[in-house]
Amino acid sequence: MDTNYVQNEQENVQTNVIQNKKPDNLCRAGCIIAIVLSSLALIGLSIGGLMLLGYGVYAAAIIYLIIAGVEIVPIIMCNNVLKGKVESNLAAGIIALLFSGLVSGILILIGKYENEKPQGLVTN
Repeated sequence: MDTNYVQNEQENVQTNVIQNKKPDNLCRAGCIIAIVLSSLALIGLSIGGLMLLGYGVYAAAIIYLIIAGVEIVPIIMCNNVLKGKVESNLAAGIIALLFSGLVSGILILIGKYENEKPQGLVTN
């Protein structure tokens, strides 16, 4: 009775293992470009929003700070693609296309994002 329980638990553990996916060089380059551009936009818009707050232009400052907050999303999504934690690169590619520029989004969407394939031994 205990051996059946242990065997069933081992089968459940083996079926719930998530396979790591690995981006190719195009997808990786697009993610890096998106992270860099989003970081620059985040810093620039935050500084601009804080400067406008200092001048007393509150409406424009709030808009700048909201846009700066939106730039956090592509950074997180592209980071997860680079680490292989997501199922597909489509969402990160579309978000990068909208918020981080055309080049980064297109590179992420064109790049392949597949399961890691174990490489065989090379013998001479």
